[in-house]
Amino acid sequence: IIDNPPGTGDEPLTVLQTIPDIDAVVMVTTPNVVSQEDVLKCVKMVEMLNVENIGLVENMAYYECPHCGDGKEFADEMEITYLGDLPLTEKVSNSPNKGGVMVTIEPKSDVTKRFTEIVNDIQDDFFKKED
Repeated sequence: IIDNPPGTGDEPLTVLQTIPDIDAVVMVTTPNVVSQEDVLKCVKMVEMLNVENIGLVENMAYYECPHCGDGKEFADEMEITYLGDLPLTEKVSNSPNKGGVMVTIEPKSDVTKRFTEIVNDIQDDFFKKED
């Protein structure tokens, strides 16, 4: 088992070319376009080396939170204002892949509503209004 650096540059190619009879290659990606583009290039490079067994692992594909929702309690302990929370959702993590951010891509979504409420609370609570 060899942990090769990512990419298709000279180093990974040289390492692969020096190994006789490679049995298999396992690619690791993350759920974003940049990583997937890099892995696609790597798969094509490995296919050119006639490696037939190619597998894929998606790292950071989802999040399991064992103790989420403690922000309010944490803010109270520090005696500071709790402004709200925002979820980690597929739509949020994919928004850069769609060329924007949630507020512009899905202006009517729950995430955008919550974000806007937080921004409004910041403006109301922390900035002096000019009369």
